[in-house]
Amino acid sequence: MTVSLKQSRTFSFQDGTLKDETERLVVWWYGPIFKNIRSQSVPKIYVFLRPIDQENKLGDVIKRTTVLTHVGLLRIGSVWEKGVSNSRIAFEEKTFPVSFSPGGWRIVSLDDLHKAGRSLYTSFHEASYLPLDRKHKSYLIEFDLPDGKHLLIPCTEFFARVYGRSSEIKRV
Repeated sequence: MTVSLKQSRTFSFQDGTLKDETERLVVWWYGPIFKNIRSQSVPKIYVFLRPIDQENKLGDVIKRTTVLTHVGLLRIGSVWEKGVSNSRIAFEEKTFPVSFSPGGWRIVSLDDLHKAGRSLYTSFHEASYLPLDRKHKSYLIEFDLPDGKHLLIPCTEFFARVYGRSSEIKRV
């Protein structure tokens, strides 16, 4: 699969996150959050990335861990090279009318969608996202749209955009 890229603001992490990676990587998906073994520390999260070559062709999914507070900069579609991001996948931007009222949304997992015969893209249901034991859960908020379709947003993406640098992160 080949993607188009668009220039973006330049970002990097002071702690050197992703600076030792030998390939250019695009953030593809977020995995589960897990406890940091250091007491009173920010929780950690699995981040799924894909190498992207000079012709903008995507490679196989790889998994890395980072602290949850880094998700604010590790946006889905952002491209990282030696710990610096200055481009992203050129997604088509759209606005959707959604309701936060009861019944207008629900929490689902990729596994739930797979079991129901629904799919985001077939690659999201491969072993690189969901281990064979199916115990891994990537949760999404599913909004009902007026046209009968559904909008799926990764819960981690929503959580990071709404609570980003809040002290609630440590309480998670």
